[in-house]
Amino acid sequence: MKTLLTALLTIHLVTSVHAEEDKMKFETLLDYKNVTVTKVEPDGIRIVHESGVAKIQIEKLPEEIRTQLGLSDDAAKEHREMLQEKREVALDFAKKQQALASKRLIFTGNVFQVTDGGLLLRNVAYTDGTKEEKKVPYKVKIGGPTGLNPNARTTYETRYNSEWVLKVRAFADWPIFVGCDTSGYVDGSTFSSVVYQHGTFSYTNVQGATKTIPSYTTNPKAVLERAGLTE
Repeated sequence: MKTLLTALLTIHLVTSVHAEEDKMKFETLLDYKNVTVTKVEPDGIRIVHESGVAKIQIEKLPEEIRTQLGLSDDAAKEHREMLQEKREVALDFAKKQQALASKRLIFTGNVFQVTDGGLLLRNVAYTDGTKEEKKVPYKVKIGGPTGLNPNARTTYETRYNSEWVLKVRAFADWPIFVGCDTSGYVDGSTFSSVVYQHGTFSYTNVQGATKTIPSYTTNPKAVLERAGLTE
């Protein structure tokens, strides 16, 4: 494999008369021909060449070009560590959003009991935010009296417009628990909020029997903690 200095056949620096076009240009740089440096980054340079675009990492650049551009191994390492940290943060955020989206619902229901730490609901309707097509009928007149036939009967044709509406479902007639801030709620209130699936909840009814029912929460942090996605 040819060395970098051998690959760097001819270096030709051109100073443009226009400040906005003041860029380093090379007849040949490594394996690229007719090279224009478009951006200098801490860990390398971005170029346009006769066959397209590329990024040349600092390790592949001859020492004299690194010096000319003010590049250093320490700065390159620090830059790459910063980029890796950003990628990890973005990946962590995406995982959390995916975890929440898979458990997210919008509830509307009736409060039949305010309990410690949450509400017991009945008659709960819910949607996950998806939409379904709804056909809305309308009538169009297609026939009727005319000058030649004044006694003709007026006739109509039913046609349909499409509307996309939230797909709403309802739980069977069983209680649902929602962990939330209960201030402002009393028995008989209407509850409407974004919630997240959160396991089950057990309570004792008025007959003294223990009931285990589906549990939800309005706190996304609790969902992430349950999924092991928080520090």
